This record gives sequence, structure tokens and C-alpha cells, in this order.
Amino acid sequence: MKIKIATTIIGLILLAVLFCVQTNRKSIDIDKTNHILTACETRSRCFTLPITTGSKESPTKNGHFKVLNKIENVQSYHGYIFPILSVEDMQRLYEWSEVGTLIFIHN
Repeated sequence: MKIKIATTIIGLILLAVLFCVQTNRKSIDIDKTNHILTACETRSRCFTLPITTGSKESPTKNGHFKVLNKIENVQSYHGYIFPILSVEDMQRLYEWSEVGTLIFIHN
């Protein structure tokens, strides 16, 4: 069971990397099933972060999005639509991303 889960996670990360390389743009892939956020620009510039997504009462919606703007107080946006991250991970993602970064949220 653990091997199957690990294989699935690795496959999804590789898929996200291929998407980034093909589009030559930054993107954020959010896997709600495995609670992983993968941010990448090229094969050599990829990182993953553990996340927590919405509950049944307040679900994180699936879909394609993009970063529309960047607010000054990154903590004030914590968990609004997108998954919950630690403060340190939010800061890293905030500094890394840019307006126009593609976001793909899926199960």
C-alpha cells in the first residue's frame, strides 16, 4: 500500500514538472488527495510542500486558476480559497510566485 501511494505521488510530481517544462512558465499543482503542493518552473527549480485542504463544509474547489495579484500581508489570505500552509511555506510560495503563475487544483 505504501509503495502504491509513493508511486502515485512521484507520478503526480513528474506530471507537474512536465507541465512546467512544456509551458516554460511557473505553475502550482495542488493535489488534494495526497495533500501535496508542487511548485515548479523548470526541472531544476521544483519544490513540494505539505498542505491541508478544505473540509466537506468548506471545500477547496478543483479547477484552473492563476495568481491575479499579490497582497502585502500574506498571512491575511491564509486558507481563503487555496490550501492551508505553514507561515514559512506561505512566505516561500509568496516570494517564489508571480502574477500570472498557473494554479491547478485537483483530487
